[in-house]
Amino acid sequence: MRRRFELFGHFNGDFGLALVDVFGFDFDTAAAHFGVTKRTVYHWYERNKAPRYIMVHLDIISRGYLPAYFPFNEWRIIGTDIETPYGLISAFEVEFTKRFMWLAREATAQLKNKRTANEEMRLTVERILGEADKLQLLYKQAK
Repeated sequence: MRRRFELFGHFNGDFGLALVDVFGFDFDTAAAHFGVTKRTVYHWYERNKAPRYIMVHLDIISRGYLPAYFPFNEWRIIGTDIETPYGLISAFEVEFTKRFMWLAREATAQLKNKRTANEEMRLTVERILGEADKLQLLYKQAK
């Protein structure tokens, strides 16, 4: 007896979670990818269900896609591992690296924002000190 393909086993059958994992909350990109409207993708997300061919396609993408050119043409996906000529890489390691890179980008953006905020604060303090010097000079002249 042939076993039926079980969708989103690694997401416990949750279509919405798989959609967010692949496309984030960018429903425009998902709509363009599947050739439907943004409203249709949003409807699928709300119902946590889509046509079977969409679900199978998304399941394949969410598991991992390997391009058919060097060096990836020698790699294979085996369950949750990627077999390379250099050894096995687990899905955890890939996800950990993605998460680390995302955190690094976020920290860089926050640092950049803080530098800008510090520069604005420094300019404000300098302006206030300049006004205080002018007021002090006016006060001395008034005496």
